Amino acid sequence: DQVMFNAILKGMEKSMLWQHALILLRTMELGHSLKGNLITYNTLMSTCQKCSQWERSLHFFLQLGLVKLIPDLVSYNTCLAACRKGAAWQQALQLWKPSQHRMDVVGHLELLAACMDSGQMDLAPVILEGMMKEVSSLFVEDVEALRPLGLAVTASDYLDSMQIDTSASDVLERCLQRYMMNPSLCQLENLDPAAGFGRSTRLRDRILERQHSLGVHFTRQALEGLCESYSSYEGWASWTVRAKRFCLSNLALHGPETFQSQDRSASTILAWASYNFDADLSRGRVNGFQQDRSERDQWLPPIQVEHERSGHAERQALLNLIQTDTLTSGASFPSMARGAVRLFVTHTLCISCLAACFQYKRLYPAVRFAVAFTVL
Repeated sequence: DQVMFNAILKGMEKSMLWQHALILLRTMELGHSLKGNLITYNTLMSTCQKCSQWERSLHFFLQLGLVKLIPDLVSYNTCLAACRKGAAWQQALQLWKPSQHRMDVVGHLELLAACMDSGQMDLAPVILEGMMKEVSSLFVEDVEALRPLGLAVTASDYLDSMQIDTSASDVLERCLQRYMMNPSLCQLENLDPAAGFGRSTRLRDRILERQHSLGVHFTRQALEGLCESYSSYEGWASWTVRAKRFCLSNLALHGPETFQSQDRSASTILAWASYNFDADLSRGRVNGFQQDRSERDQWLPPIQVEHERSGHAERQALLNLIQTDTLTSGASFPSMARGAVRLFVTHTLCISCLAACFQYKRLYPAVRFAVAFTVL
């Protein structure tokens, strides 16, 4: 039936088998006399988009009107993403003009990227104006919800990466500073790493659970307040370059399958950590995703936002440092060690891993703590 065909199409989308998906649609319509629904067409568009078949993705979008189906946000966003991949900014613009009332933040970002990648810089202000209306409505409607903050962070990171400095980006930054950054930073600074010791292995916090991440800009801002500043830390550039080289070599040698994660994206994130505790010294170790149910897992409780985050590489790296310290000191509780710790991550820290950094610093206030991250 239709549900079964849609499930098979979803599998083909994940496997990026666009030609097989087209054959299955033909079999569905001719061999079984079944008509595709909106899920069918959205899946076909997404499959073609992922395989850089933007013309076919646009074809299926236009087919929706012929089969009397009304496109939704997923339809628009998927087709706009396909046009962006194909540098088809004119087609993307044609999708946008008659449907501005249906576009969300993701759609505006895809359209903005399509135009800017093709050098159509003069269109950016108009698209940004439409996007900011969407962002403003998100904050007005439900600032407590996960999706509005996530979309706003995505928009902010994109504008920052493209070095777009406009009144729209300033408004967006102020909104995020007020509704996300200030409340989150207050909670992070007051986390007690020992509050749930022996009782809970999860950290529950209503404010921190509202977002997956603070985004690139605000994560850096939070870390600058927690750690040694980039400019004042002696040899900052040299150790981050060395850490990045270690991580790249590890991925090239072992691959992401080395790390114990069913989520491939989590398994490709690595954390390099080194320490210098009194007489104990480490030149650096690469850590990957690892589910840990040992006694040490009681430290640095993670925040669960939509999925399990306890095995993330950053937290595992810090847990290894705590374990090293307790084994060296012979105590069951972290010692008042002095020295320095450096942590390098190959991705923007999620809210749970950022919380782990703040908890670690509370456990070791006398340790000079430096954290850097990039996206490989």
